[in-house]
Amino acid sequence: MQEAALRRQQNEEQEQDAEARNLVWNPEVDAVDLDADAEGEDDPDYVRQKDGSFLRVSDSHTLIPLGIRNEAGVIEAIPVTEKEEAVYGGEHEVTPMHLSDLVREFSEEKNLTLQLEAERANP
Repeated sequence: MQEAALRRQQNEEQEQDAEARNLVWNPEVDAVDLDADAEGEDDPDYVRQKDGSFLRVSDSHTLIPLGIRNEAGVIEAIPVTEKEEAVYGGEHEVTPMHLSDLVREFSEEKNLTLQLEAERANP
């Protein structure tokens, strides 16, 4: 008896929660099914660059809601907005990929500093 009453109460709470929610998702899609590649296979979400790094080209793991339920219970599609091109300002900084790049960069800066000091000492 107590178990039946508890289940009835949980069911009522779930129905109230469902009525309060207005964002509608596809109940048939499972996030695990979205990952098309198997273990050890190349991931179609990434493309190898010439320098050996990987660039993410898509995200097949992103779930997209179907729409929004209005007060009448009708599901309305979410309007899609075009993304604007992002413009970034400032100086482009190159990050060293290997320790040898960092050592070479430090050596070049040290040599430049020594040359400037020598030029100042002997005008």
